[in-house]
Amino acid sequence: MLNGIVADTAKGSKTYGEILKKVYEPFGYEYDEAEGKNCTPNSILFPLKYKNIQCSKVFLEWMDVQIKSNITADTKDPPPKEIKESEKDLYLLNGFVQLKSTYFNNIPANVSKKFLEPWTNNVIKKYFGYYDNLAWGALPYGGECAAVFFALKHFKPTGLTGMVIGSLTPWVEAMALYHGAAKMITAEYAPLTVQHPQLAYVHPIEMVKNWEKYTGMDFVVSFSSIEHSGLARYGDPPDPIGDLRELSKIFCMLKQGGLLYLGLPSAPDTVVYNVHRMYGYIRWPMIAAGFEFLGAFFGENQTVYGKPPPILKTDYHKQYLFVLRKK
Repeated sequence: MLNGIVADTAKGSKTYGEILKKVYEPFGYEYDEAEGKNCTPNSILFPLKYKNIQCSKVFLEWMDVQIKSNITADTKDPPPKEIKESEKDLYLLNGFVQLKSTYFNNIPANVSKKFLEPWTNNVIKKYFGYYDNLAWGALPYGGECAAVFFALKHFKPTGLTGMVIGSLTPWVEAMALYHGAAKMITAEYAPLTVQHPQLAYVHPIEMVKNWEKYTGMDFVVSFSSIEHSGLARYGDPPDPIGDLRELSKIFCMLKQGGLLYLGLPSAPDTVVYNVHRMYGYIRWPMIAAGFEFLGAFFGENQTVYGKPPPILKTDYHKQYLFVLRKK
């Protein structure tokens, strides 16, 4: 397994053994030897586990990033347009990840109020109507959203409590309720108005302040959100490892055996600053550390990928939905 080759690194072709020493171990991960026996040499999910994860420290360090940034909900300052030279190794995983540039300013102060309508019973019923008719065109990401629907249909959350990470409209929350979830909590920077008995809202800072209240979650859903964490596009504080920090938080909040429904753009490892990250053979294993792969979904195709799908060797990315179980 350690001799498996990753061709698309910013430093050319490298073995997983080299990446383990120069990326994974310095960032707090180690090789899961037991799992390694079951993986193919070039598996997208090279088996990693956390070296020593301490949940209280995870949330404390996340809060420290927030406090040092001095960013508040009503901040109107635009996000930084460039990565600080002193932080490039952290953003680019010691130079193994490509860097490209595109810029957006989507801080909460710039979010149109039409995207922040109250989440009422009627709004959720509207989404149920879309799902009854498989009307994906009415959803924020069109047909790509169907992957979440079919994942929840296949791995049903019946009677369970879950959390959504990052959501301006309740299309994911409605999908979970549609498939039988008992309650959904949404963690989001933008101010949401929730008026549905099975839904609740918490600002990420308040959630972290009271993190023990949110442990033991049955499942977590995040689609097209975590790849933005720490890039400041949406008003969050700049954080080179913001996405990895989010996964550590999720790992701590999930109960043993809890499920993570996670949609991220799969492509050769790249940070497109400040828009998003793309996940390839280097970063996907860090995202999935400590989890077991159950299946993957893509778009309107109801077929379950029994193995992690391969990464395309082009700039075009696919937004796969992975279903992972906490070990």
